[in-house]
Amino acid sequence: MRILLSYICLSLLLFSCSDEEIDQSVSQNVIIGLFFGKCAGDCAEMYLYNGGELFPDIITNGYTEEPIFSNTSIVVSDEIRAILESLGPDTPQLLSDNVGGIFGQPDAGDWGAIYYQRGNDSWTLDNANDNNPDEIQEFVARIQALMTVLE
Repeated sequence: MRILLSYICLSLLLFSCSDEEIDQSVSQNVIIGLFFGKCAGDCAEMYLYNGGELFPDIITNGYTEEPIFSNTSIVVSDEIRAILESLGPDTPQLLSDNVGGIFGQPDAGDWGAIYYQRGNDSWTLDNANDNNPDEIQEFVARIQALMTVLE
């Protein structure tokens, strides 16, 4: 009987996390990147910001829709960390209303495309920022500036 009671208590302890707690940690993840569809060599540069740390992708040749990230974080300034942390909450409403959306004409003229992911929601944005809707151009410019600093 003690063993059964111990098992039940342990099970309750292990499974006591709510879905809300799990979703909150996932929604804090942000991925930003720049990629090119027709190129040779390293065609994408992606970064995962998670738990206050920034992890670069480890794909060295080509582009993948599911990037693989290093287990070793890179050092960034407090200013860069603050910008990365602001991306999720500052996601424009137009993006939130169009999860999975493609904006502008990403990489149509070999100028590349921006990948942005917040939690499980992702978007493809035009790297030629004037092609994007006005409502997201300032946000795209922030991602472009970050990519320039991080490269």
